[in-house]
Amino acid sequence: TFSKSFSHHSKIYIRYVFAHSAYNSPNDFTMKEGIQFLKQHNIDFVGLGQILGRVLPSSMSALNTTMLRQWFESGEAWNLYQTTVEYKVLQSRGIHTAGANPFIYLKNPDGSCFPYAEQLNCYSSGTPVALNGSTVEERFLWWSTLFSGYFNCCKRIDPSIDYVHIWNEPNVHFYMDGKDGHYYAQFYTAVAVSLRKQWPDVKIGGPVLWDVPIGPFTTKDNCYDDWYGYVKPLVDEALPKDLIDFVDFHAYDIHASPEVLLNSLQTLESYTWLAYKKHLPVSITETNYCLQSVQNREIRFQNRTFPLLLSTLALMRRPDLVITRQIFDYKANTSSCFYAFVNGDNSLTPDTELYYLMGQLAGGHRLHVNFTDAQISDDSCSCYDTSALGNTKILAEAASVGDNITLALVNTCNCSIDVSLIFEDGSGLEVLSSWAAVSDSTSLREVKAPLWPKDEIALLPLSLLVASYHVKSHQSSKKYSLSSVMPTNVSTVMKEIPVDIPCGYKIDTTFNITQEIVRSPAAVYLNFGILGKPSTLNWSVTFNCKTEQATVLVSSPGTFSEVAVPCTLQTNSEGLTEVLFTTVTCAKVEAKEDFQKLLCGNSSPAYFASATLTFHFT
Repeated sequence: TFSKSFSHHSKIYIRYVFAHSAYNSPNDFTMKEGIQFLKQHNIDFVGLGQILGRVLPSSMSALNTTMLRQWFESGEAWNLYQTTVEYKVLQSRGIHTAGANPFIYLKNPDGSCFPYAEQLNCYSSGTPVALNGSTVEERFLWWSTLFSGYFNCCKRIDPSIDYVHIWNEPNVHFYMDGKDGHYYAQFYTAVAVSLRKQWPDVKIGGPVLWDVPIGPFTTKDNCYDDWYGYVKPLVDEALPKDLIDFVDFHAYDIHASPEVLLNSLQTLESYTWLAYKKHLPVSITETNYCLQSVQNREIRFQNRTFPLLLSTLALMRRPDLVITRQIFDYKANTSSCFYAFVNGDNSLTPDTELYYLMGQLAGGHRLHVNFTDAQISDDSCSCYDTSALGNTKILAEAASVGDNITLALVNTCNCSIDVSLIFEDGSGLEVLSSWAAVSDSTSLREVKAPLWPKDEIALLPLSLLVASYHVKSHQSSKKYSLSSVMPTNVSTVMKEIPVDIPCGYKIDTTFNITQEIVRSPAAVYLNFGILGKPSTLNWSVTFNCKTEQATVLVSSPGTFSEVAVPCTLQTNSEGLTEVLFTTVTCAKVEAKEDFQKLLCGNSSPAYFASATLTFHFT
């Protein structure tokens, strides 16, 4: 059993995990049915692919930079743009009518350039050619003219567009033309300078990797996995110049798991803050889990819907670092994997239920949840690894949305678990009505909502329960209120660690919490991530507490983990608190040469551990 206390979160609840790309059938959103779908499923962004060559002449015409600029100024490009389905979608305003926003992908088909005018400015595998020039802007002037001209067409039809990313999956094909992430960073910078000059408020991002910045390294050549190959070069080039507003990437299958996603966020946040004193969020503009064909509900729920649910919960924990998470694709199907969010016959999938139910929390204020984890006596019961989500068998999110208190509970085990719920701040509220539904491998169905303010319920195996309560204060003249808790990243450290990590290896570090500790935080959490790929590591983490030292065990799958700090931290006269990390198990890298390739020219392999103390303040 576990109890829960809810307290108001002064930050707007994460909204932008409820989105999808629409490479296929975006025209649906010009019609009533498509608009209604966006509304019902709480979609907040729709990703629209914009193929740059569609606004260029189809003839065998060569366009130098001056001619290309004249082509846009003449209105010929605008005339061609008006023939595209993307124009019709933006012109209809259907996405906005549904309360969502278009997210613009400025791109080419992977590894190709067309028509002829664009081919002349591409290498054979589709990488943009840099011309002669003394500056980055001069060398990529042809391409920045094309990007700006095309984006101007988008803004002309919809001036409210404010998110755009540059290119698509350069790490899939740049290496075929002998180019790398440093080359992409220069290309990106030239385009971003042009876009920023004309639209200073538009949010611009890249590098739009095919995979996550920090993930399970593959043994592919040419920097496929890509902190060193693409993300760090781009951040180092663009962030000091204020030319990047978010890091954009794709996350499929294991790359979409909570520990991998949160590890990328942890590493990116630690690096950008320590190097540049800036927070840089992410956008995940494609994500999904592969199905080889249209599977029955049970298989689909277990292999796609439930894993997507876990990644949704992971991203909800970091509303400050996630701009958007877009499932690929609204109606897509490919030769290798079936990726449709909605089936081709317009029948809905279990994945849409995830958006429908979890979206009930969208737009509200996040509520703080405390609980004691479930104890399971059934030896045959197995659960998902939730080390990245606090290592609990039951996961929970809650929000105050208008006059509704909405709770989501997820059972990550394949057995039923009895739960004791307590709404500790709920005694002063009157419930006018309630509603609840469950989604699992059998169906989506309405159920009786747990009683307010406390109840005993049984959570079904591998299930999502969402309950919503329409409430009012007993004092009719006053709006009800809940105590406020605000999560704040207080202190971050990042240290190099050996590639071969010996048993008993120690990281002795300090966190500066001078100003924050006196504010009596309601809770403190340690987020711990690793840049590199050791095998599973167990760490003991020792905190200096006001009464005595406290040690907790951190089980890390070589990526990310989160633990609650079990005591009130003690500081010295300078406001520093000491934290000692010690490895309980060891990690050895067998194939250093593979890791060396992935460093993309760095002289020696290196891992980095990053840790952040997050305070929840009342």
